[in-house]
Amino acid sequence: MVGLGSALESAISGIVAQSTRLSVSAHNVANMQTDEFRASRTVLEAKGGGGVEARVETVDARGPTIVEPNGERREASNVSLEYEIGQQILAEHGLRASVRTLRVISESLGSILDLHV
Repeated sequence: MVGLGSALESAISGIVAQSTRLSVSAHNVANMQTDEFRASRTVLEAKGGGGVEARVETVDARGPTIVEPNGERREASNVSLEYEIGQQILAEHGLRASVRTLRVISESLGSILDLHV
């Protein structure tokens, strides 16, 4: 049962981490047209006992400088739509893997209960 417990913890932490990644990416995309907006990134780190933890960091890089027709300069956001699409695809795959793990755990527990009845 210890193996199923750690698998369950791993699957749940994976869902939480990938949900964080998806939320951060959606926030970045929603604000990509906001001048001087700084994107955030989700950093995933393995936990000692299994599973994953998500940490959110702000990207310090400046956005491109836009020169207006009147000569005024402004800084655009530093959000890269290409990068964000990639993050959303990774989050989808990570969520699918974690949900699959939960299904396998559920099936395994059902088999164990069938043996004890």
